[in-house]
Amino acid sequence: MAVTFLLTIASAAQASPVAIASPAAPQAALQAAPQAVPQAAPQETPADSSQSPSSSGVDIGDTLVSDIVALGADALLLYGAPARWTTRDWAIAGGATALGLGAMSVDDDVREVALRNQGVDGDAIAETANWFGTWTPALAISGGLYVTGLAFDWPVIRIAGRHVGQSVLYAGLLTTTIKVVAGRQRPLFDGGPFVFDPFTSDDSNHSFISGHATLVFAIASSLSADIDHPAATVGLYGLASITGLSRIYTDRHWASDVILGAAVGTACGYGVSHLHDALDPSGSSLLIVPGVDRLTMIWTF
Repeated sequence: MAVTFLLTIASAAQASPVAIASPAAPQAALQAAPQAVPQAAPQETPADSSQSPSSSGVDIGDTLVSDIVALGADALLLYGAPARWTTRDWAIAGGATALGLGAMSVDDDVREVALRNQGVDGDAIAETANWFGTWTPALAISGGLYVTGLAFDWPVIRIAGRHVGQSVLYAGLLTTTIKVVAGRQRPLFDGGPFVFDPFTSDDSNHSFISGHATLVFAIASSLSADIDHPAATVGLYGLASITGLSRIYTDRHWASDVILGAAVGTACGYGVSHLHDALDPSGSSLLIVPGVDRLTMIWTF
């Protein structure tokens, strides 16, 4: 039997803290205390702190504050996700890691194939595809969706834009850390796939993992999860894959760099979009839901 404890810390103008202890799931606890947590818009999860549309009386300024606060809260949830993983989650993560590390054994062979097939047409495709793995399209997509959703009071669009921004931010921070710690030499310097100089700031030793692959797969997985349509999924992941292959084609990354970069980006994008889907009522978990004028903590055990 799962017990849920809900505590709301509100501003002075609001009601006093509320505590609920019951054998109900966290979602039921939220529904049982409608004054403690702002009501969500249709088709949005009640646990997502971003879902406070202006149509329910919350103005644009309050929505912006709520979304900014959620950046930090969601980062803690995402980076702490491994502590809540199931056996299936660990199996997927382990399989992706094993695939990426195993690819190191064929990095030289893949590079030779890529270099042999370089040409004018391939160069043109690679130049365009590489651009999609930079911060410019990431910020344009995120900002465009967010501003549009905010201006026209379309919460689903606004949240999709915020999810893209969060995904590339969290994935980018993680990837940058890995690059510096690993210090793997890029293939174009001909040192081989096993040359490492840890904790260096030299970009020539920032091959592992691919930042372009991380960003483009973070965007693709986030949008794919929010759009939830097969055609969008195929198109988004297809474009992301071309960008990843282009990094190998231009000799900027080893194949293993791209595989693991794609894995990190996908995990962050999918993870952010599904961060507030539900809590496991059979396990122990702590969820912090920031609001405009209150902070709600839900502990299930």
